[in-house]
Amino acid sequence: MMACKHCSDIFSKEGTLKPAAVNREDQGVESDDEKDSLKKQLREMELELAQTKLQLVEAKCKIQELEHQRGALMNEIQAAKNSWFSKTLNSIKTATGTQPLQPPQATPPPKEST
Repeated sequence: MMACKHCSDIFSKEGTLKPAAVNREDQGVESDDEKDSLKKQLREMELELAQTKLQLVEAKCKIQELEHQRGALMNEIQAAKNSWFSKTLNSIKTATGTQPLQPPQATPPPKEST
């Protein structure tokens, strides 16, 4: 704010309004016009600040929403990778014979015929 010539004329380094330097003989209409002008500038700056704060809040909400979507997508990607990896690994084990296709089923004992 102090880098702006116009703002540095209006505000002190602490951010408060500087009192207007007015000659005693020039008080009256000029000081009223200057006060009105300064009040108008102050309202405009307050409105601009409010709009900027609103934009900041909207941006933070958007960031939070995108982070949530990113997390959900990362979970989906991880689940897909795990599924693909598991299927591929089982396929390799089956092809190399290190894992049977079906677990062996118990065969019932033969019935004696009479």
